[in-house]
Amino acid sequence: MSDDGLFSRDEILAGGASAGDVRRARSLVYLIEQESQRASDRHKAITASAMSATQSAYMSLEHILDAEALRGSLPGESDDAFVESFRAARREAGSPQLKLIERHVPEWSVLVPPRVDLRARTFDLLCQRYEIDRKRCRKICEAFGIDDPQFAETFARVAQRPLDEACPAGKGGLLSRLRKG
Repeated sequence: MSDDGLFSRDEILAGGASAGDVRRARSLVYLIEQESQRASDRHKAITASAMSATQSAYMSLEHILDAEALRGSLPGESDDAFVESFRAARREAGSPQLKLIERHVPEWSVLVPPRVDLRARTFDLLCQRYEIDRKRCRKICEAFGIDDPQFAETFARVAQRPLDEACPAGKGGLLSRLRKG
């Protein structure tokens, strides 16, 4: 039996709903990473377009303000680019950095599921993948609603570890770490 990274033996034996939730959570983590990268690409394209527009004497102000023309030139926004975006989603560079995910929370927060158990499972996978702490990742924590006592209880059950262990309060700044050390 090959390990494709989707399910462990324990997850399959735990039952269909749990295995399905794990797959959904992994898909959500993937989509969060992709949407963060896409939002970053979009921001870079708009910035580059604005910079080149200010440097170019031939570009009129109307062209800069034409949102539809600009939108069509962004990665993943034109009809032809739709199919290309699937290919581009398999980037060789790896997953985006945590600060990129934190910066683009407004773009991907609509993906956060309303079900507490699925939210907790997804957040657990993010915590396993990245070093998330409450101080540096306030927006991510807020998007998942980790301050809710029900979330903490559900997280402990689903992840089989306390929320504070997965997502600590933060190490503080350099000065506070030096004082403790």
